[in-house]
Amino acid sequence: MRIDHLNAYLTGGAAVAARRLHHGLLADGVESRFWFSGDSGGRRDSAPDASYRQIAWGMPPIWDVLRFGPSAIRWGWERGLRTYYRRGGAVRPGMYNGPIRPYPTPFAPTDRLPDLLHLHWVSRIIDYRSFFSSLPAGLPLVWTLHDMQPLTGGCHHAHDCDRFRQTCGNCPALGRPGYHDLSFRDHGIKKSALAGRVIHVVTPSRWLENQARASGILSSNCTFQTIRNGIDLTDFQPLEKRAARQQLGLPEDRLLIGYGADSLNNKPKGIEEFLRAISQLPS
Repeated sequence: MRIDHLNAYLTGGAAVAARRLHHGLLADGVESRFWFSGDSGGRRDSAPDASYRQIAWGMPPIWDVLRFGPSAIRWGWERGLRTYYRRGGAVRPGMYNGPIRPYPTPFAPTDRLPDLLHLHWVSRIIDYRSFFSSLPAGLPLVWTLHDMQPLTGGCHHAHDCDRFRQTCGNCPALGRPGYHDLSFRDHGIKKSALAGRVIHVVTPSRWLENQARASGILSSNCTFQTIRNGIDLTDFQPLEKRAARQQLGLPEDRLLIGYGADSLNNKPKGIEEFLRAISQLPS
């Protein structure tokens, strides 16, 4: 059985979780390949071994300019549209990535298609229309969500906004929100690209599973399941609490609370909520 994974980068939280799964499958004798974008978002990644494949999407060479002329014009319009809607102060700043890329992004391995395609964090690298239309209707498709971007018009965390459940619009992540704003259009593009497709949606938390079930983008044909991110037990093993504290030189009679994030300035990582919660603990 051949399983192909697709993730935007080789680094970052989603990449760590996806690569652990990839290596776990290889260790179990499964033919697993990991596709990634080699140059995206200012990052330059190179394949660490033969099981990794760099995806060949990118801007066409100059001699293909006439063939891709209409695409170039559409992308110029798209960039202008994005600039217009992002200009000004957003009510709720945060990442916004829509479903359109400047070039087609079909999934077309040079040898043969996998028996199962597993999507991970693919924001910024796939063009929804050309990517999903390139997949055979019967190809089993798993999508592990690492944030809410696949469920919304383009924001990665909806916070208290629930408009993604219907059609988006009036997006607080845009500088110029409106009923038929960029998020409304992007939500519609995603919904159309995924219409009728069976996707087995996996989430690392029950909360995110509930958000996925409520999204207006995913079709009724989808399945949903919470599966926690795996860890390599050769690196991390459960220990008896007292023994672990002794090894780390931590007090055995105190309440210890851990918190971790890639950046304390990243609001969705919850540092504000964490500080409020521990302030309510008895001293």
